[in-house]
Amino acid sequence: MKSTTTCADIAENPMKIPFPSLPKYQARWIPVLFTPVTCGEDVLFVGICGEFNNSKFAERILPDETLKRLFPASPQAQEFIDFVIDALNKSGEFSADGLILSGFKLGRPFDTYCDTKLDLIEQAIKFSSSFVTFEEYLAWSKSKAPACR
Repeated sequence: MKSTTTCADIAENPMKIPFPSLPKYQARWIPVLFTPVTCGEDVLFVGICGEFNNSKFAERILPDETLKRLFPASPQAQEFIDFVIDALNKSGEFSADGLILSGFKLGRPFDTYCDTKLDLIEQAIKFSSSFVTFEEYLAWSKSKAPACR
């Protein structure tokens, strides 16, 4: 939503400052965390468990290229992460019991408001991820989506 309000308009009538509308839906996201080395101190934010508009989902947020740079000698890291994300989606329960491989854990839940599932993912990435930007995530998620015919 673009605003055509100028600084002069606000100066003339300061009580008519346009604000965006509030998001419609209550939502929650939980980071999926991965410690690649047992007893290591490095913890990577690799996925998100989300609850939005009465639905639950788990999704990997790190693109393939990022994982290849992080783990050049271990291509199976991507498979481990995808396996855990798939298991979370199948169980529908976002608890420590849903994490069937060691090295993975769920972070603390964050309650928020948003308009779309993509808004929720954007909040999670911008709030917690240092290895991927939201724009990189979008480009990667669009490239992995099956083509419609």
